[in-house]
Amino acid sequence: MEAIFHFVFELLKIAILSSAYAIILVSILSFLNKRMSNEFLTKILNSKFKTWVVFGFLISVSLFTYMFSYWGNHGLGDYARIPVGYGKEVSEINGT
Repeated sequence: MEAIFHFVFELLKIAILSSAYAIILVSILSFLNKRMSNEFLTKILNSKFKTWVVFGFLISVSLFTYMFSYWGNHGLGDYARIPVGYGKEVSEINGT
């Protein structure tokens, strides 16, 4: 049961992080467009909301993929463990 709560928490965290990163990315692109006046950036930034949604989706998919990778393995509520490498891990002594 706690694994479901942890998974939902991770999804909420990913949603918040991806929207914040997308805002920062759109702001940086807008700043660069004002400085350089690039035609490609002007075309992308015509609809800032659409650009924000696309960047947010791509960032959230990459963060979700990272969550289940070797480096982002959180265990999803099983027990505390740290993957060290080559199939070895440091785990708590009295894990459930």
